[in-house]
This record gives sequence, structure tokens and C-alpha cells, in this order.
Amino acid sequence: MRLLLKSLHTNECILRSHVLSTKCGINWRHLSSVSTINQNVIKENKLNAKPTRNETKANWIPFSRPKYGNFTQEMPQLDNQFTSDPFLQKYLQRVLPKEMYNEISGDLSRFGGRVATDINQLGLECDKHLPKLIQQNAWGQTCNDLYVCSAWKQQKTVSADEGIVAIGYERKYHEFSRLYQFAKLFLYAPSSGLYSCPIAMTDGAAKTIESLKLTDQSFYEDIYHRLTTRDANTFYTSGQWMTEKGGGSDVG
Repeated sequence: MRLLLKSLHTNECILRSHVLSTKCGINWRHLSSVSTINQNVIKENKLNAKPTRNETKANWIPFSRPKYGNFTQEMPQLDNQFTSDPFLQKYLQRVLPKEMYNEISGDLSRFGGRVATDINQLGLECDKHLPKLIQQNAWGQTCNDLYVCSAWKQQKTVSADEGIVAIGYERKYHEFSRLYQFAKLFLYAPSSGLYSCPIAMTDGAAKTIESLKLTDQSFYEDIYHRLTTRDANTFYTSGQWMTEKGGGSDVG
């Protein structure tokens, strides 16, 4: 009995739906398919939707956005390396005789300007064009050719003319000559493009010859003169010929 009543109720609902769709011109099958499509689209959108910040991190703290303006960083200008260094000036004033400081301060001031301008440009060129060692030619033969840029060669002229090594051996200011030499080297080294390295080796070679009193021999006398001269045409620079393969050594 219950099954019969349920079946009659179902048929009555279908009949009413059919009559209603006929009167209103509605295609219920079409609406059903559209509804199914809409549900699928909603599900797909939910799957593709990115989680919000609050969903991913409950304790998220908002940060202010960066502000963009017209600011551009200006390239710093290198000042006179002696006159802009009060510590060096005060130190030399304290340890040197007043007459000597007054005499050499002009040369240090002039040289401090050079190491901030033309010498500094040479140093930058040396950094860009590093020395290159060619140990073998195209036929596999040992040649050990060393190529350096023109700025590196000009640093040799600068070192000789300015007496970077010679000042310490001319001894014009006696025991204070070394301090004068080192003050000038202190100004020169940062702008030298690493040319202060062979200068240090040159000074060491000259000091060794002098300390061992080898200048009595003509060979060493000539070498010592070339290591300590201000003449760029005859000036020699020394090197550390031991196990530095990067510098051209074939030892070890």
C-alpha cells in the first residue's frame, strides 16, 4: 500500500513538472545540464584559487611597500690622500723634526693629489688588465712570455720618478729617510694597482745587497744602483723568484 502511494506521488510530481514546463516553455533537462556545468566551474575555481595571506599564515604582519623616488647613488670622489688624512699628518708632525716635516709636507701633499687622480687611473687600468703569463707557444714549446698592460709599465716610471724606493737609500734625512719613504709608499700602495708588490721586493733586494756589503763587487754595485735610482730608464724592479708559479716561477 505504501509503495503504491509513493509511486502515485512521484508520478504526480513528474506530471506537474511536465505541465509547468509546457506552459512556461522551460526545458528542465537544459537547466539541469547548465546547473551541472556551473557547479563544475565553481569547483574548478576553488581548486585553482590561491590561498590568501591570512589562510597561509595566520600571524602574518603586513609590511609597508617600498617607495621609489629619483635618488641615485653618486660615485664617491677620491680626495687628496695626504691632506685628507689628519692622522697621518699628526703622526708625522709628532715623530719628525719640525724643519724636516715642513720640507717634505709639500711633496707629500703634491703626491697625495697624484695618487687620487692620474696614478689612481693607472691603478684601475692595472686591475682591469691583469698580467698574463704564456708558458707555451702554439707548438708546445716553452716560452714563458709575460704580458703586462701599458699602465703597469707607467707605474714603473712613477715609482722611479717619485723615489718610492730611492728615498730610503739616499738618506738625505738620515734615520728619518725611511719614515719619509714609508709615508710615501703608504699613499701610493692603494692606487698602485698592486705595483707596490714588486716595489717591496725591489726594496728588499736593495737592502739585502747593502746589508751583506756586496756593493764592493762591480756586479752587485751596478744592480744596487739600478734598484735604488730615480732614473726610470735604468730602474730595475725585483721579484720573489721561489715557488710562485702564478708569477712565472718554474721552481717546484
